Amino acid sequence: TAPAAQRRAVLMVAGLAPLLAIGLYVLIGAPDYPDQPFVARVAHWRTADLRTLTTQELAAVLRVVTQQHPDPEGYRFLALAENQSDNPSGAARALRQGLTMAPDRADLWEMLGVTLVAEADGQESPGAVAAFREALKRDPKLVLARFHLARAQEQSGDHAGALASLRALQADLPADDPRRQGLDQAIREAEAAPAPGAAATVAAAPPAEQLQMIRGMVAGLAARLQAQPDDPEGWERLVRAYAVLGDTRARDEALAKGKAQFAGRPAVLARLETAAKTEPMK
Repeated sequence: TAPAAQRRAVLMVAGLAPLLAIGLYVLIGAPDYPDQPFVARVAHWRTADLRTLTTQELAAVLRVVTQQHPDPEGYRFLALAENQSDNPSGAARALRQGLTMAPDRADLWEMLGVTLVAEADGQESPGAVAAFREALKRDPKLVLARFHLARAQEQSGDHAGALASLRALQADLPADDPRRQGLDQAIREAEAAPAPGAAATVAAAPPAEQLQMIRGMVAGLAARLQAQPDDPEGWERLVRAYAVLGDTRARDEALAKGKAQFAGRPAVLARLETAAKTEPMK
């Protein structure tokens, strides 16, 4: 479809491309290098020190091992390697194979749910929810399964139910459990989130009242951050909210407080600066 004047140049480029490839291969290629068949490489990895293998190599070894000697624990290790290799689909496949052999293993059901969440880019998919429920049927105390089901409640719009589930989980965790920090943060975020339908309520209000309602929500967030300042996402939302409202004085004050709170965390500081540059609403 090229114009007639350009066709010769196009044909010359097309003809020179393979010649250029051959020349580059002669210069920097390795024509005498032996083939590296995959089967031979896997056989070599199986005899190597496992600590020297990449997660992809380890996953390749475990695929062969589990094919030759199917075992639920082997499939669990394969799923771990697949997840570390950023291959959640492969991990889910391995876990399902393990569960066909050991359907009562709650840990495999929970791990499958977590893997399906990763495969769905953080969304609590129906398959993940089903897996978590199967896990809790077998072990009602599983922390990850309970946490993800609470997130599923939040994503489905059941804000009150999600918050109640998170608080119940918090009450069951020992005070020195390292997972409490992440759980406490999730509860703070759930408490600060607008009630279900808040956005619709604002939109349905007369224009004169909408801005007042939005300012009330922002004031509530600011008050919570005064009492619980260790919340980088909260400060980011507050700075952005003031910027959108066009309240530069409050924006700058919130930005200064947030930067002081997280002075040693450059990534948080960068997000705060970006939030402060948000354009005000018209």
